[in-house]
Amino acid sequence: MSWLILAAVIGGILLGNYVLSAEQITVIAGFGPWALYLVLFTIGYGLAQDRTAWHRFSRLGWRVLLMPLATMLGSLLGVALLGPLCGLSIYESLSIGAGFGWYSLSGALLSSLGFSALGAIALLCNVIRELLTVLTVPWVATKIDPFLAIAPGGATTMDTTLSLLARYGTNESVLAALINGIVLSIAVPILVPLFASFIS
Repeated sequence: MSWLILAAVIGGILLGNYVLSAEQITVIAGFGPWALYLVLFTIGYGLAQDRTAWHRFSRLGWRVLLMPLATMLGSLLGVALLGPLCGLSIYESLSIGAGFGWYSLSGALLSSLGFSALGAIALLCNVIRELLTVLTVPWVATKIDPFLAIAPGGATTMDTTLSLLARYGTNESVLAALINGIVLSIAVPILVPLFASFIS
């Protein structure tokens, strides 16, 4: 599955650069949201079939927030430690890492705030994060733990990587992934501008 996904990404890059026209790419891109809606619908339908999953998950109570909190802290700690090694300040690193995989928003936010270079870096970093998630989820979810496979996806676990987590995880881990993605998606437009405001 991982190799098929990687091949699809590479194939898309090659087609976009060498075969398809800009008009054709625009038309194809218009189908993207509808494909995502279909995936989310089928996942929701599958969850509805397991009547006990929601009950088991609801018993966790406030602990359902531990996953997004751990993902958030781990992501920010990681960029805070590694960013300076790449020549970035602590707040530049945090503003990039606070995208939590949501590359389309984090890059645009930083660019709109006047940090075009950081916006480009955020776009690249968060695209790589999503790609690494796609490549590692099958192995981590099946060989280690399906809940552990959620963290790398960050905000994308409510949409683009949710179907992958559903394929290799459990109903409970899918619900955890959905909540993880929702919480982190809410945090992105708050934290990115916050950290960027401290950049001198």
